[in-house]
Amino acid sequence: MLRKFLIAACAVVILPGDMSAQSIGIGVAARSGSLGFGGEVAVNVTRFLGVRGGIGVMPFSYTGDVEAVNYRVESASPLSNIGVDFYPGFFDVRLGGGLMLLNNPTTFDARYQGVVVINNVEYSDEQVGELTGDLDHGGAAPYLVLGLGRQTNRGLGIFLDVGAAFLEEQRFSYSVTGAMSDPSTPGYDQFHQDLAAEAREIEDRVNKYVKIYPILSAGIKYGFR
Repeated sequence: MLRKFLIAACAVVILPGDMSAQSIGIGVAARSGSLGFGGEVAVNVTRFLGVRGGIGVMPFSYTGDVEAVNYRVESASPLSNIGVDFYPGFFDVRLGGGLMLLNNPTTFDARYQGVVVINNVEYSDEQVGELTGDLDHGGAAPYLVLGLGRQTNRGLGIFLDVGAAFLEEQRFSYSVTGAMSDPSTPGYDQFHQDLAAEAREIEDRVNKYVKIYPILSAGIKYGFR
């Protein structure tokens, strides 16, 4: 419901309105934070309403060892956003809403040594090989932010966004590179049933506890009003 409302708001704001030269402005910006390192473009349609979009990369990965497991986690990237900003008219405070687009999953790779327990069943590291997990975040998530700074004001300036994106149904899947990746391997069907059951358990936990993506983003802008 929130997503449909925000899409409608984006459509309404680009319809003809108060399009005087005084109200129209364009700004470009560089940003960093939980929306990634990247850039944004903002356009004021009226004195009180604007449209803003951006894209950022999350060049973060973590590699470590836990007991007999070597693993690597890589963030979903890039992150992009498109939305509407409303300026109430004091101190360039703004309220924003729109869609955050997460077209790529968060991934992790793990390589085990010895026994691997999957869905309470033991398998060898030769059977499993490298275990890869993909967490699909659903493609798009509606967001709301409270911001400070009008990016379309003439000249250099700074801006800040604080808010949250509301994640919908997320999907988790596993794949392996060991012997059980070959359908002719004995026990292949049972292994992949266990793997799917393990993935469903993780997926259920993620959808239960990870429902909000925090937004904290700041940057430098230049306006051409």
